[in-house]
Amino acid sequence: MPQTAFEATNSWCYHFARYEALPQVMRMPEVASGQPFRLVEFVKKVMNEHLTPAQQETKYARRDTGESLSIAATIKFYVPFVAKNTQQLVRLGGGKFRIPAVEDVDAEADEAAEVETALAGRLGEDWQSQDPTFHAPLRAGPLTAQIFGVSTKWVGWTRNAGEPDLRQREQELALCAAKECADPEYLYSQTDPFNNFVAFDATDATNLWRGRVREAIESEVVGKLCQRFSRPDGMREVASGDHKLGAWLVENKDSPLYSNRALTDMLVEALKREAQEADAVVGPRMTTNAELYLLQILFKTRQASWGGAAHARAIHQQRPDIIPTAWASAMRRRVPFRMQSSIWELRDELLALGVAPELVPEPAWLTPAA
Repeated sequence: MPQTAFEATNSWCYHFARYEALPQVMRMPEVASGQPFRLVEFVKKVMNEHLTPAQQETKYARRDTGESLSIAATIKFYVPFVAKNTQQLVRLGGGKFRIPAVEDVDAEADEAAEVETALAGRLGEDWQSQDPTFHAPLRAGPLTAQIFGVSTKWVGWTRNAGEPDLRQREQELALCAAKECADPEYLYSQTDPFNNFVAFDATDATNLWRGRVREAIESEVVGKLCQRFSRPDGMREVASGDHKLGAWLVENKDSPLYSNRALTDMLVEALKREAQEADAVVGPRMTTNAELYLLQILFKTRQASWGGAAHARAIHQQRPDIIPTAWASAMRRRVPFRMQSSIWELRDELLALGVAPELVPEPAWLTPAA
């Protein structure tokens, strides 16, 4: 069985290909030997071990084109795609691959030197003072992610003379770019906080470096999430899982939304502001962002979760003020009688989580349960 519950979606296929299928392929003796091999044959073997024939044949519609694709075909596409782009395998043509050889590494070293020269020329101490029309493109998420990718690729290469200084310079430039990134959410996602996956030859230095980049931009990332509480239905995309990073931030107890006290305070303040704004709203009742937040941490908004009840319980234990604040905000807007059963169900779920009844009081407008 796969580690993550099966879903007929493109994102599930990518996750399975990158974090389950490819690592298993890399551990196979035929691959480790260094000899060429047909990758698709090993991918099929992994799929047969983890997925039933029916699951492999299941089709889903691509969101952008509506094209119908099978789970098996999507996984077969993503495994070589990820393998090549993470430099874990070298494509030889004709469907054959092999692990990188010495000559491949030498070629990559030359490439790194060229990239380093380009970075030094484009990212200097005068970044802030440059003409905005020049450095604005450099702040774009994808380009900043490329800079991060280069620094990550070579982070462990520090044994030879001059390499430690080169790595330090690369990381200084990458951090400078990260702090100026116009799309911190995109960059944060590229550090893979979801699984903290590393290639088969990576070291702890990779994880330490990713952590430094995340720490540099986590305040901006959480700030953007909290801004959603001030927009009508702002948390809908997060609660549905369509915003992958937002879903992980909300559902995982180890995300900076909960592990960093200052950022948790930011969340609590956002919930309080929504409660104040709700008092001024007149019109049909919508599910509030605070209510969506509560439903999401209870695993009630989609068929998957980065945490589930265990994480929700831990979140409440870490910060017992979050759920009561969200509840108070959600209950500021009266729910029509025909919809009140959902409020009773929500409260029961919170009580089952271990929240004390006095922290989620019944609002005066709520009709007693039968």
